[in-house]
Amino acid sequence: MRSVDSGLAEALKDYVVLQVQQETGRRPNMAQWTVVKPAGLPQQTNGSDCGVFVLVFAALVAADAAVVVGQSDELELRRAIVTALLRGLVVDPQLLDQHEEA
Repeated sequence: MRSVDSGLAEALKDYVVLQVQQETGRRPNMAQWTVVKPAGLPQQTNGSDCGVFVLVFAALVAADAAVVVGQSDELELRRAIVTALLRGLVVDPQLLDQHEEA
């Protein structure tokens, strides 16, 4: 998908709100969120790597790092994601809840 759908960001925000409410019973403050639309992102060339790209781009944007990956890096990115999962490097949402309450 090369075009930018202006309603996509809103749909994703609605989804996140719903998921957080279902998991925590609380509504996140979306007024503090900023929609980021980096220019020049590489595009996937198939229909099966979108999850890999979403995870990697989200991590890079969150770290304020440059996007220097593309379709040719897909296998290496998949391995990095699996390694992170196996090492427990994914944040548990319940830990975030405990941190906010402290």
